[in-house]
Amino acid sequence: MSNDNGKISVRQSLILFLMLFCAPAVRYIPAYAIGKASQAAWLTIIPSFIFGIIYAFAWSGFLKKHDKKSLLDIINEITGKYIGGFIRVVFFLWITLLLAYYLRMYAERILTSTMPNVNIIFLLSIMIITLVHILKSGIIPIAKMAEIFFIIIVALFFIYNLLVLPEIKIDNLLPVTFEDTLPIIEGSAGFVTLFSYISIIFIFNDEIEHKGEFDKMKYSGLLVAMIGGLFFIAMPIAVFGASVSSKLPLPFFATMMQINIFDVVERIESGIIVFWVISEFILMAVFIYSAMHILKKSFKLNNTRPLTMTYIIIIFFLSLILAGSTLELKMLSESVITPLSIIVGYCLPIIIYIIGKIRKIV
Repeated sequence: MSNDNGKISVRQSLILFLMLFCAPAVRYIPAYAIGKASQAAWLTIIPSFIFGIIYAFAWSGFLKKHDKKSLLDIINEITGKYIGGFIRVVFFLWITLLLAYYLRMYAERILTSTMPNVNIIFLLSIMIITLVHILKSGIIPIAKMAEIFFIIIVALFFIYNLLVLPEIKIDNLLPVTFEDTLPIIEGSAGFVTLFSYISIIFIFNDEIEHKGEFDKMKYSGLLVAMIGGLFFIAMPIAVFGASVSSKLPLPFFATMMQINIFDVVERIESGIIVFWVISEFILMAVFIYSAMHILKKSFKLNNTRPLTMTYIIIIFFLSLILAGSTLELKMLSESVITPLSIIVGYCLPIIIYIIGKIRKIV
């Protein structure tokens, strides 16, 4: 799509979601699902797919009558001005917390994996300068960048999984019994958390050109996410076993590090870092753009560029005080970010859709 109308396409918005899904999924979903369901964790994609279908159905309902409106405007129309305004504040604070968390987690992982002697403030500053530069041109360059890098990431994903096949042991994925049902459902919360990020993209739905394409593409996007999630979980279990995988900080990356081609491991590691850094960068860019869109819609601003730098600086300082260590970040993720994302990003849009359906607005 040429984007001559100043909007991105549905395909581009779904690719943005898959990039948003990919970045934390690699780090978060395997550890969370394995911690809940052990060797049965790979089956968490089944309840996750059901939750995803329910969520996609709600969004499809929103877009049938309101495909040219921002999520914020849809919420206002359904709930009223004051409740809608309160929900905007909730969304803004949720995105701000997510941004601070991901910025800090990004820096911590880079420091511990590749740059142990680099100052965290320096690393965060570089990231912030880069984000400010790319956000100057709006969402279209971010969407186009996501399209290009998505192809590269998918290629790396399939190549790495193909190369690691000789290391897998199918017996590590078994046994699975009826007693695993509840842990499997609990383990699917990781997927539901990441599904909630769709609502962050639809905050700027008024900048997406739909043309009735969402209904045609929604399940294909969900299926791609589920296939990726299956590999993120199943490969570490198949290679290391559930017990070892549950103790690894990055199970999927650890699996990829088992690849050994003529003893050249450094090149494999470089590809993994590219896979990770690009995804995290696009995630943070989209989150910042959505936060600015909330301010733009709420205060009827023509231009949010002056606010972008101020907002990112606030995120910078918030990320520094958010937690004292990687362990505290992990605890914050499990105790606060996961349930908050499920409530705000997943449950709240579905509840609003139900209210809109009752009031015959959607």
